[in-house]
Amino acid sequence: MKIWIIIASVFGFSLTSHAYTNTQPVPRDQAMTYIIKYSGSTTSAGKEKVLEQFDTLISQHPDDIALRQLYSDLLIVDTRYDKAITQLNIIYQDTQVPSLKLMECMLTERIKLPHNICYRDVISLFEKNNLRDFNYLLALHLGESPDFELHKRDWLATHTLSDEQKKVIALNPRTLVNTYYP
Repeated sequence: MKIWIIIASVFGFSLTSHAYTNTQPVPRDQAMTYIIKYSGSTTSAGKEKVLEQFDTLISQHPDDIALRQLYSDLLIVDTRYDKAITQLNIIYQDTQVPSLKLMECMLTERIKLPHNICYRDVISLFEKNNLRDFNYLLALHLGESPDFELHKRDWLATHTLSDEQKKVIALNPRTLVNTYYP
């Protein structure tokens, strides 16, 4: 669970905070209860039960984006990348946040190749939305774009990388994905 928190802070995913404003207290509170149960579970059966309960909650509230985000986070922690990708696709359709597509590419890379086509699509989304943030740089890096160094230099002219961001960019793209999504 800790690694996912680190990933979220490094990549700057802000979807969850946006999504909470659209969540009713009852499903949100129930979701938090499930997350606590999952974190405290010491058996595979216990974790499986929590994931099934969360899946039922999602069925009851299919339009609740915050619940889907929390569920996708839990699926990622449980290395159920296929199911997490499905949730991320649903969330992306509602929010159009390019960072979600970046996450999807990273998860897709963990379960199958080729990955470069996916990253090229993400790069296009960032460019279409005129977003040139750290996640854009990350997509260029992971997609092994020949323009990465040029964009990195331009970005660094007006921004400063945090220590965590420096560590992320220093990793080989495949090592980076394998580190964050074991």
